[in-house]
Amino acid sequence: MVLLLIIFTVCGILMIFFKKLSRSENVMLSKAISNHNQLVCALTQKAFVGQHTALTEDEERKIVTMAEADWNEWDNLITKMHKFYSSNPFLVNDFLKDYFPNIQDRTLYKKLTSNGSKMSKNEAAIRSLSFEEIKVLDSMTEDDWNKRKARLTKINNIINHNADGIKTYKEIKKLSSGPNNTLLLRDQNLIEHLQKCYVISKQQDDWLKRQESFCAKYRSTIIECNSNAGYYTYDVPFNKIRKDGTSTKSKFKIWQSFSDSYSPYHLEEQSDSMVNTYGELDDFKNRQRYYYEYIYERIFHVIQKIEEDNEEKPLVVFINNCTFEWTKETYDYHYNHLKSLLDDNDFPYVNIDRLYLLDTSTNYKTVIIIDFITSNDELYTNCNLIVSFFKDFIPTIGYHTILKEYSDTEVKEIIDNERKKERIETPPAARMSTDEERILYVKTILLKANKAERFSYYALSNVLIGNGVKSGFIKPVWLDSPDDIKANSITGDGEMGFAYSLNGVKQPNFTIEGDKYSIDDVSKFTYLFLKKIGVWEQFVNKGKDAIRKMNEIGVLSR
Repeated sequence: MVLLLIIFTVCGILMIFFKKLSRSENVMLSKAISNHNQLVCALTQKAFVGQHTALTEDEERKIVTMAEADWNEWDNLITKMHKFYSSNPFLVNDFLKDYFPNIQDRTLYKKLTSNGSKMSKNEAAIRSLSFEEIKVLDSMTEDDWNKRKARLTKINNIINHNADGIKTYKEIKKLSSGPNNTLLLRDQNLIEHLQKCYVISKQQDDWLKRQESFCAKYRSTIIECNSNAGYYTYDVPFNKIRKDGTSTKSKFKIWQSFSDSYSPYHLEEQSDSMVNTYGELDDFKNRQRYYYEYIYERIFHVIQKIEEDNEEKPLVVFINNCTFEWTKETYDYHYNHLKSLLDDNDFPYVNIDRLYLLDTSTNYKTVIIIDFITSNDELYTNCNLIVSFFKDFIPTIGYHTILKEYSDTEVKEIIDNERKKERIETPPAARMSTDEERILYVKTILLKANKAERFSYYALSNVLIGNGVKSGFIKPVWLDSPDDIKANSITGDGEMGFAYSLNGVKQPNFTIEGDKYSIDDVSKFTYLFLKKIGVWEQFVNKGKDAIRKMNEIGVLSR
């Protein structure tokens, strides 16, 4: 009985103690809710806490264990941190993202920033932190903030300078949103690389469009300023950079103009002119043969026209190496006159082997490549070298070759086309029933001759049948009895003719009015004279062979 009495007494005492304690806690709880309501909401992570709000025992315990000094310190920290936040929003935001990434999802934050609320998001974020959390924020030293500032500056630089690289990075990594700060710092090198690749890719896209447009203009410029030049178009293969850094096979268009041509293929089927040029390569290499200055002056006219169109001087790049192993002295020998013209007119130029010394800070709209002798493979290589060197801003490219090498396929096509053309342009004599048709045929044949500008068209007629230079080599090609015809040139103001003899018998002079520089007048004169002396049929049959021989030995061409 005594034991039971003791137990009941102890229980009574405990009940009285806990009752008093509960009353005390309720008073503290009520006071805290009244005096520090917003802090209580932050502590319990509730949007609202009133006197009658149901709280868990754990929530009540958290509230009543906070001393008044703690509430006051918390209030002071909020004021302090809000002031700091106002002056350093980006720093504090960065901190909150790292330590409390989901703060915007908190119930209290949503309430404080709801419609109609006058509280800033900055202040709402501070007031949504718990006491322990805001003490973590307050524990940051000046050195900590400086380090974070430096880190944030680095991150902002990455973002501000690599917007397209970040987009590509996001695509590669299959991210639903942009990379966070940790990823930005970790993969900075990759992002910067992707940015460079994106820029190069866009630059190449832009350049391909400009190059296409320039090619059409370059061709028309060649026709206008260097009408005797040939021209060929090529799709030059190159590796185009994608925005992700990989490459894909692509191509760009190039018009190659040229002053002369040859081919080492199908020599037995080529024209005598091309075969002859091929046989002269060693002479050009050894500086025993050269082209007249007007050839280079025509090239210079093209360069001047490009300057006029661009409103800027193009850069001229001279090729001074090739698979033929020509010396640089040989190249300088052949380029000398053109370089003098460029120097006299302040045009920039550089040899390809000195290209690396060029100031890359200068952007050139156009580069004109000048090459003395070029195969197609070398053309591709030289063009790609220019593209790769000027990678920051690729200029449009024009290409002129003094001596073009036709490929196997190209020269075969030329031979086939010449044969077709001859079949079309060389009708049987019987089918040319009028003088007009015959004169037109003479004109067609004469225009096949490689004639320098300084020579008149009459000079061709004089070589064919008269006493012009090397006529002794030409007349036997087409005349059955060349020694039976002796003709000496007669030219005056507005007239041309021959003083001639047939079979040793002197004949009356043959003259007509006309301009010796006019192809139409000379064609008429030539036909009438050939008809007069009775060799028209021979000309129809072999006249083209005579012209081919003239081209072969270079009569009137250089």
